Order: sequence, then structure tokens, then C-alpha cells
Amino acid sequence: MRMMLRSRVLYAAALLAAFLFHVFNTSYIAWFLWMLVVCLPFLALALSLPAILGCHITITPDVYTVQRGVKTGWDIELKSRFKLPIAHVTWIFKSVNLLTGFKNAERMTMNSREFEDKLYQQAATSHCGLLECCIEHVRVCDCLGLFAIRRPSARACLTVFPVAAQVKPLPDNMGENAGSANVLRLRHGGGPGEDYDLRAYRPGDPIRSIHWKLSSKREELIVRETLEAQKAPILLTFDHFGSADDMDRIFDRLDGYCRLLLEKGHIFFVQWVQPLDSRLRSYQIADEHGRKAFLAAALADPAPETGHSVLETKLCVQGWDNVRHFHITAEKEDGLCAQAPEEKAVEA
Repeated sequence: MRMMLRSRVLYAAALLAAFLFHVFNTSYIAWFLWMLVVCLPFLALALSLPAILGCHITITPDVYTVQRGVKTGWDIELKSRFKLPIAHVTWIFKSVNLLTGFKNAERMTMNSREFEDKLYQQAATSHCGLLECCIEHVRVCDCLGLFAIRRPSARACLTVFPVAAQVKPLPDNMGENAGSANVLRLRHGGGPGEDYDLRAYRPGDPIRSIHWKLSSKREELIVRETLEAQKAPILLTFDHFGSADDMDRIFDRLDGYCRLLLEKGHIFFVQWVQPLDSRLRSYQIADEHGRKAFLAAALADPAPETGHSVLETKLCVQGWDNVRHFHITAEKEDGLCAQAPEEKAVEA
């Protein structure tokens, strides 16, 4: 805006000088100079219009995911289909951390000498969260800098992941249903086994699964379903509110436990209450892709200073009657708090 204001002031001075010269000088040169100064802005706009309409601004992060504290940034580039003169481009650079709510806005300018280069803007990676960057109010000026035309905005995202903390294995004697480390569940595909369950025959059941001896006694077909011992799943919960430092500690510990449980081959779930609509969010994590998907979703949820604890909500792990429940906190030294069995916070 300052550059455009300066260009307009200079043009107004030139226009005034040409007008006074034309008033006090009756020669054709004075008239020609006066007409030239009057028409010059329109000629410059006509010359620059193809270049203005053919250019757009882009923003690209160095990487799309980065660990907290690692330096990275955004590449801002102006691309044009025509090599025609443009005075300068102005825009407003905005970035926001969706998790912490931290915002930053800055007015930036690129002049004609910088059109072949990329501008670099440092990203704020001191806290976890999804960084959303937007370039708005893009104005491209003509070669004289007198007129500005709005161009499309640009947007990009960068996820700042936590730094996984060194955590100890989850104890077997903690958490809800701590004594149910293994539970009997239906074995897919059937097969022989010492433990089994009985039910009435349904169309489509394999013939080999029929319990013929018991079926002859009851005078109806009875099917034997083989059961096998499976590890009871682990449920990790955390409160999605607090200061930025608290959320960093919680996510560091969560990521540490997620990596440890994946290495041990455990079935586990992560749940939290979405701060804005109080909706319970649940993710089953079975591999590295699931871990990253959970973190991307949790880091994009706004975390206010205060909110309702997930422990005040009836938690649900579909398909399981028994789970081992652990709550991750920021206050305790190890960041781990087991649910007492009598609280019955987990329901199937």
C-alpha cells in the first residue's frame, strides 16, 4: 500500500506539472505532453493487464509433517504465464495453529526484482498442532504501480508432530478389568480347540461345525464355535484441553505409548472428547498409518484452556466387553493414571 501511495503521489505531481506547463505554454508540445501524462496510466494498465490476469501466487511447505522444534518454513512463489511488466505484488500472510489457536498475520510485498526468486517464511514449530497458512488479499499492481487487481488466495497446511517420550510398559495390574489380560473370543475360520461356544444352526454354517451328538439329543442342529484366548484391548484416553505446554507433554507421552504398544503387537484404542461439540472421538490403532491418522485428527482439534474431561463421558469400545483403560495426563511424573475398576468408565 505504501508503494502504491507513493506511485500515485508521484503521478499526481507529474500530472499537475504537465497541466501547469500546458496552461502557461500554448505550444503543441505542451498539449502533447499533457495528453501523454493523462493517458499514461491507462496505457500502462492495458500493457500490464495480461500479466496481472495470468499470474498467481503459490505457497508450499518444505515438508508436510515435522517434529516439534525442527526448523522448517514456507516457500512463496509468484508464477506468471507472460513475461510482461508488473510493479509489485502485496498480500497478507496469515498462519494459525489449529490446536493452540496461536495466530500470526503479516503484510508482505514482492517487487519486480524478486519475481524470479522465492520468498521464504519461517514456520512456528515450537508447539504441536496443525499449522494452516493462508495468503489472502493478493493485489497485483500494473507496471506504474497505480492500479491493483485482486488475485486468488493460496493455502497450505503443515502438521507439527510431537516428540515421542520415553515411556515404561503399561503395567498389567493397572487399569479397568486389570485381571482380564486375556479374553475368550470367537476364532475366525473355526478349527479345533478346547474352548467353544454353542448356538443354534444358521443357514450357511459349515457342516463340520455341527455338534452331532448334542444335536441328536436336542433334536435340532447345534453349532460349535471355537473360542481362543485373545489379549484384551487397551484404551488410552486424554483430556483435549489445557495450555500449549500441557498439550505438548500429553501428546509426547501419547505418542510414546502408541509406538511402544505397536512394537508389542497390542490391540489398542485412543479416545478423547472433541472440545467444540463434546463428541467422543475414537481411533483404533493397529499400524503406523493408524498412528499418524490419529495424531493428524487430534492435532487439528482446537484445545481450549478449560473443558470437560473425557472421564466424565461414558466411553465405548465397540465389540469388546473387557478393556484395560489408562488415562494420559500432563501433571503426573509419568503421565499415566489408571482408572479404578469400580468407576466403570468403559462400556461395551
